[in-house]
Amino acid sequence: MAGNPQGGDIVRLEYYFDADPGFGQGVEVSVAAAPELDQVTFPVDINSLSDGLHQLHLRSKDIHGRWSSSTPFIFVKNPLPTQSNDLPALTDIEYFFDNDPGFGNGTAVVFTPGMSVENLNVPLDISGLTDGLHQLTIRAGAADGAWSWSNSYFFLKGSLPAFPSPIVPDLVRLEYFFDADPGFGQGVSQVVSGTNLSGLLLPLDIGALQQGLHTVNVRLQDADGNWSHAAPKVFFRGTLPYQSPDPGARIVALEYFFNRDTTAGAGVLVPCRSRRTSRISSLKLAAIICCRAPTRSIFARKTRRDGGLLPWASRILIHTTT
Repeated sequence: MAGNPQGGDIVRLEYYFDADPGFGQGVEVSVAAAPELDQVTFPVDINSLSDGLHQLHLRSKDIHGRWSSSTPFIFVKNPLPTQSNDLPALTDIEYFFDNDPGFGNGTAVVFTPGMSVENLNVPLDISGLTDGLHQLTIRAGAADGAWSWSNSYFFLKGSLPAFPSPIVPDLVRLEYFFDADPGFGQGVSQVVSGTNLSGLLLPLDIGALQQGLHTVNVRLQDADGNWSHAAPKVFFRGTLPYQSPDPGARIVALEYFFNRDTTAGAGVLVPCRSRRTSRISSLKLAAIICCRAPTRSIFARKTRRDGGLLPWASRILIHTTT
């Protein structure tokens, strides 16, 4: 039960209730000196304590005069009341709306007094209330004059008012700009009308833009002067780098590889005649696959005469054996 981590036999054990009387001033428990006390049983005198909740504190002292910390234990003297006869009967139930009139001044509910009230149906008179949101509060009183907590519930008398249809102002102006925002009303504008512009075709002047990636932003203004958020769209002006600037550039090489990409020109070359075209749309490629894997991916890449690479195409090959 108690030990001395600093060394030395324990020579005194004492206890006290609730308030600490000071070291050595508690009720002494007779023990034999020992470095550790285990399985110690002793009587505790609680006659002087009142009924209810208390704390028992226990501590020890060693041969060097050093005291341990107090170990507390909470307990109840005499059992708590469990018989319903120990509690006063319920004699009043009342309710009120919104403002509290004070205990006993609410609308009384007719019921049979007793220790408990269950499944009681209470008719509520709401005739004096205006339409709208209200708070119902109900509570009970006992024979000794004590009242319970008030329990509140919100409810709505009548129906919610119909919300008027929103008045949406007409759209009167559309503007667009590229990349940097010049400010509201400073873009390229177009007069519009109505509240729905679906299907509107907007011509964009990109003549002043350089080749490359750009963002076009479109926004609207209504008759009240309010602007919408700008809706951005990204686009590319010019041709993508892998496209041939010369539509008549010839394809002079074709190669293929399996699964993993190789360095351009390091794949398996396919003999092909130089064609006066930049496309090969119907060339049939035959390959002998000597492997055990049932599935492989084949990739084909074409090279123009000017050294430019065209995107490779892929196909999944299924190899079966019988």
